[in-house]
Amino acid sequence: MGFTAAACLLLVTSAWAMLTPPVTFTVNSEFDFWDEAPGDGSCADAVGSCTLRAAVMEANHTAGEVTIVLPAGTYKLIGPIGSIASEFSGDLNLTTPASGNPLITISGAGAASTIIDADAKDGVISVEAGRTAIIEDVTLRNGHAIGFGGGIHNEGVLTLRRVVVRDNHLSGAYAGGGIYNANQLGVYNSTISTNSTETGYGGGISNVGGLTVVNSAIHGNQAFSGAALFSAGAPAVVVIINSTFSANQALRDGGGIYNGSGATGNIYNATIAYNEADADANTVGNGAGVYNDASSTLNLRNSVVAENYLAGQQSYDDCTGTIGMYGNNRFSPTVDCSIAAGSPGTATQLDSLYEIGTLSDNGGPTLTIPLVSSSSMVGGGVACNDQNSVHLATDQRGRPRPPTFAPPVSTCDIGAFEYNEIFAGGFELP
Repeated sequence: MGFTAAACLLLVTSAWAMLTPPVTFTVNSEFDFWDEAPGDGSCADAVGSCTLRAAVMEANHTAGEVTIVLPAGTYKLIGPIGSIASEFSGDLNLTTPASGNPLITISGAGAASTIIDADAKDGVISVEAGRTAIIEDVTLRNGHAIGFGGGIHNEGVLTLRRVVVRDNHLSGAYAGGGIYNANQLGVYNSTISTNSTETGYGGGISNVGGLTVVNSAIHGNQAFSGAALFSAGAPAVVVIINSTFSANQALRDGGGIYNGSGATGNIYNATIAYNEADADANTVGNGAGVYNDASSTLNLRNSVVAENYLAGQQSYDDCTGTIGMYGNNRFSPTVDCSIAAGSPGTATQLDSLYEIGTLSDNGGPTLTIPLVSSSSMVGGGVACNDQNSVHLATDQRGRPRPPTFAPPVSTCDIGAFEYNEIFAGGFELP
């Protein structure tokens, strides 16, 4: 049976639609004006400039993949104006696509020089359900929302690469001072810092979906509970690899991480130190480093949870709840949490509180807490693997960890920082 001319034309048209080439919009104005004709294929405001908002609006109405190139500069967003639709003002909305899941990428020139500033009038970016997005090499700051997600509200599939999310705020008893994630979020080589909620949860990140944090630093955030990270609900699954949680402050529980009812968390080679719970010193807060609810599952592998404390008390309070231990893990002299039955790993105390330094710039894209040369955590871990049993070739900074040989198996350092920066040939990095 042959094809008619009309059928052939339909097949060619369908094939062309699937092969629609990616589109790039390059922003050339720091003003926050909207696109004059969304969907016409041209990023142009009323005077013909391609603003960030115009590029986002045009990307929302493009069927295929779009990359928005954002040069160095500060892009200040205007607040909501009257009854104008949300796409036209306030936070940047990456909307649900008409069909499929086309990718929108916002690519800056580096987080130090490319800044999206919400001017405390609304959130910074929202990603709607069905939208896939990548944000890279930018800073997202000064969001102020009433609801969920002071900086980012994600209900789609979002990846952050080399992004700084800072100085965002959430009013009311809601969740996600910096980021609220309700679907899938990946955070890589990024910093989530100095975000807050007034009486809510998750000063840095609040998660009710799937969250992966790799080679990142979450520090200086504030919340009622879960100052750095609050994760809760049966769908909530968190994976943390080679990352640092430090100097976060909770009014009640979970200065670093709060793993709430029904949630699952797996932590690999993390450093969780110098976090505070019970910040108002009324003796009702717990788990300054890690708080794990009785109905939740939390596992640590080759991680250090140390020098976390309750306000106004002399002793440390690194963890609360029952936690699975894998590999070798280290705590302050007082370990308050229980070890899950059948855990094959160890949970031992530091030889000295001086085995770790303080949060600082030790190279790499994010701040880390270094080990000192005499630390028992140097070479103290077992083989470093991620959730897929793949060897971790580097630490949080991107510096090499010892390679794995079979046999023998080389041991890495405990935590996110690798002190023994030695190549396979035995040469130490400068």
